This record gives sequence, structure tokens and C-alpha cells, in this order.
Amino acid sequence: MKKKVLLFAIFSVMSSLAFADSCKPEAFLKDGVNFDALQQCKSALRQCPRVGPFPDQHCVSEQMKSNNSCAQFANLSSLTGNNASFTNVNKVKNFTLVQNYAPADGQSRYFAIDSQGCLISATIEPQKIDPAFAQDNSKRTMITVALTKPIIHQDPSGQSVMTVRLAVRECLACKTLKQTTANFMFDSSGKYQGVKLQD
Repeated sequence: MKKKVLLFAIFSVMSSLAFADSCKPEAFLKDGVNFDALQQCKSALRQCPRVGPFPDQHCVSEQMKSNNSCAQFANLSSLTGNNASFTNVNKVKNFTLVQNYAPADGQSRYFAIDSQGCLISATIEPQKIDPAFAQDNSKRTMITVALTKPIIHQDPSGQSVMTVRLAVRECLACKTLKQTTANFMFDSSGKYQGVKLQD
């Protein structure tokens, strides 16, 4: 019951902020993720020989270029700036969640793909999290990292919220300068509605 009340409260506050954080649909995602092709591509990548704990990257690169089933996945990996070997794509509720894992530091970045083909990054720039704070610290090089995996809730009407706790730091191992909770909103059709930040 408490979860439903909280979810309703978040949506109520967001109603006046709809489309406050707009996005541009990507042409190659306009029909959504082709999960059949994705699974075929992943299967092909698993055939690549291992070099230590990871697949041979030359083999992975060649598969991404030559295997037709990998075309969309190659575009997605390129757009999110991650190696296909460490990119996971899953349907959750009424949108698609993308996880980019970096084995070098153990960190993950997350993205959502909405029903219109928009790619939404869960890593919000420090300037958008708190403009005044960013201005006061303009001489610092700051980054945003995800402290938690996305938590997804859906209300009875089908509207969804993806919640991620974020931290602003000067480097991955540096102390946290600021934290915020980002609530990414999707309507019942899976269309992105905007984001609300909560300290």
C-alpha cells in the first residue's frame, strides 16, 4: 500500500513537468529493440575464443561488422559508447533497460529506451543535477556515477518509474560531493515523460 501511495505521489508531482527533459528518437530504434536478432547476435559473440576472462575483441569486432543480426546492437553499442561484450539489454515493464558494464573499474552505466525509440541516459550531468552547485564548483572536473541499480515500479494504470541514486564526484574513487535520486517517468505506452530529482 505504501509503495502505491509513493508511486502515485511521484506521478502527481511529475504531471506538471511532463516532457521537461525531452529526447530525440533514434531511427534505428523506432520499432523497438529486435530481441530475436539480439539473441542471435549474442549467440554468435559467445562463439568467439576467450582471451583470459573476456572474449577476443577482434572476433567480437568482426562479428559486429559482418553478422546481419548484430546491426542494431552495433549501433546501440556505438551510441552508448560501450563494447558489445559488456552491454546487456532487457525489456522491463513498458520500456527497455540497457546496462553498460566496465570491467576495468566495475562500474555500470544505465540507459532506457522508450516506446518512441528515445535513448535516455540515467547518468545526469552535474550541471543539471544542481546548477548552482555546479557553478560554485566550476573549476572542478566532476562526473556523475550510479550508486544503485535502477529500481522499476509500475502503477495499476501502466505508468512506470525508473529510480536511480546518483553521486557527483571528481573521480570514481573520490569522495561524494553531492547525491540525488533520479526518477525517470514513462507513461502507460512506455513513452518517456521526463525526470524528477530528489535530494
